[in-house]
Amino acid sequence: MTAPAAPFSSESVPVSPASVPFSPWSLGAYRRPRLAVLRIDPRSPDTLALVHDGGVTELDVTGIGAADLAARLDRLRDAAAGDWAAIRSASAARAQRRAAGADPDPDGLVDLLDGLDRLGLIAETDDGHDVLVADHARLDAALDRAAGWIAAGRREIGGLDHTAMLDLARSLLDRIRDLIAGGGQAGPFAPPPELPQGAGFHATILRLLVEAWAVTAPLSLVATGRLLARLTGTEARFSAPPGCLYDITEAECHLGVAATTLILAGLPGAERRALPPPGIPIPETGIGLILTAEAMTPGLLSAIGDDRIGALLAGRDAGIATAIARGVYLAQYHVSARITDIFLPAMRMALRPGLRGRMRRYHVEESGHEAHELEACRRLGLDADAVIDGLPLPPFTAYVDLLGLIADRAPAAFPAVLIVTEGLPGRPNPMNGRLAAAGITAAEDAEVRAHEQINIGLDHTTMPRRLGAEIPHLGRDDARRALDLYALMVELNARALGWLAAFHGDPARRPVPDWLPVPARDLADWARDGLV
Repeated sequence: MTAPAAPFSSESVPVSPASVPFSPWSLGAYRRPRLAVLRIDPRSPDTLALVHDGGVTELDVTGIGAADLAARLDRLRDAAAGDWAAIRSASAARAQRRAAGADPDPDGLVDLLDGLDRLGLIAETDDGHDVLVADHARLDAALDRAAGWIAAGRREIGGLDHTAMLDLARSLLDRIRDLIAGGGQAGPFAPPPELPQGAGFHATILRLLVEAWAVTAPLSLVATGRLLARLTGTEARFSAPPGCLYDITEAECHLGVAATTLILAGLPGAERRALPPPGIPIPETGIGLILTAEAMTPGLLSAIGDDRIGALLAGRDAGIATAIARGVYLAQYHVSARITDIFLPAMRMALRPGLRGRMRRYHVEESGHEAHELEACRRLGLDADAVIDGLPLPPFTAYVDLLGLIADRAPAAFPAVLIVTEGLPGRPNPMNGRLAAAGITAAEDAEVRAHEQINIGLDHTTMPRRLGAEIPHLGRDDARRALDLYALMVELNARALGWLAAFHGDPARRPVPDWLPVPARDLADWARDGLV
């Protein structure tokens, strides 16, 4: 059987080093700086006194000329002074040279201002209001687009269960109201993630995501609430969190997840396919939980259905194989670039020493490997900046968000759901081999396969067992819930691969997807084919 770990990969760092290079502090970090002094007094030919709110700072200007320097510094009390652009640029360049171990040539004025900055005598005069206005406008545009996308789907898709979709939207809107009003909780004493009997797959995923976003993505929760209010014709005013703290791109990404999942919830095939077997013995230990989850995996995969990526690769069409390979490595990059975030909720808890120690070790082992996925994307012709700035298909975002929710609200289940990430013991992710067999030479490259080899060297397919072995006893409700969550995540992984096969299996599509990657009618076709 195929391990359930394709293409997800957990070796990563939270943010790609390619997107956030090291940047030492400098005056270049200010948008509109000014010299924050009340006045500048030449006390003598060799001394300047800077009078400021905190007192007086005297400067020894021997050999410079106090009057000339005083005049120049006085101009810099005005943020609009023309000198500031060159000063900011020079300060940033000099800081980078120092960080690289080089000694920049002297620049008396810039060095002086850098020193005054360290004393707190440089102020930022930009209030950021232009960024706030731009953020609000971008979010409004995203809401218009998501609402229009759903409306088009409701007009164009035959067989859409509008009642089911609207009932789900109203229920989610009520929950979002409660969460924004202060009903959100985190940690093991919060209500654990429940998976009601008979609830559809997509409805369950979206309910859990709302709980996750209440903790990790408040702007996304507000945006989703506004979208649902429009959809249901409900009067609801949700104010965005104040300031410019949260990522608009992430909110757009989550709106894409919400919109696509809502449509899927009203389409055929919305029921859960993979469920724990009836009457399965409930384990009472951590290692027992892992072994039980491993044992039920073949049945879960059988219930989910065909391996569409394997079928596409078996067709030996070079264009399709290349498009699929790009999709695989793109998804791996984006999941890897965020997945170490999921450890943090569990790591901050006072877990048993062995469990916490292994978790910390695992977190270190997971960090940094997304560079291999980025290199694979490059070798397949994708622009690195486009990959870094792009987005994964919606279910890959959902996957990472739900792992974080499980770590926070169902920590006993966390080791089990990691089987989906790492694969079954002795059967690591086979994707590189399958791509190589389909003629993708990049998949044979040592740099591209380094991630896979690191996994093998660290024996990561047994990591869930090693974590589980540190839990001597489990409550029955925790164990039952863990098996249900594991089955849900196996299915989410499989449906995400269906998305990948459907989207990237068409070489004519743009290789880096948008946050609403296809029209709703295409999604309906994929659902009828059992892909998503």
